[in-house]
Amino acid sequence: VDIDYKGRRLVANFATLTAGRLAPAVGNIKQRLWDLKIDRERDESHDGRSHELMIQVPRPDDPQVTEKQYANLETEYNGLVQQADELKLILRQFNTAEQIGHHIVQKEAA
Repeated sequence: VDIDYKGRRLVANFATLTAGRLAPAVGNIKQRLWDLKIDRERDESHDGRSHELMIQVPRPDDPQVTEKQYANLETEYNGLVQQADELKLILRQFNTAEQIGHHIVQKEAA
């Protein structure tokens, strides 16, 4: 089981959903979801810690991503959200690493 971050209130994995290599990125994200699920099941004393997968995705106005590529990203993301929901995990989308860091700080400070 590979976990990227484990704090007092949050357990998180990180991934990137890229337009250029979409299928491998989706496969990696699915594996990261399963790792979170397994960690949650093993950790009997998690005391309500949130298990989240944080994904960095390109902005809709990113000049390096075509409209068709962005539509494919959205389709795949929606499927991943559904899978996360089935596993009772949280999947969050961010555009920058700074946004991810800010979310972690806020979550841990709560």
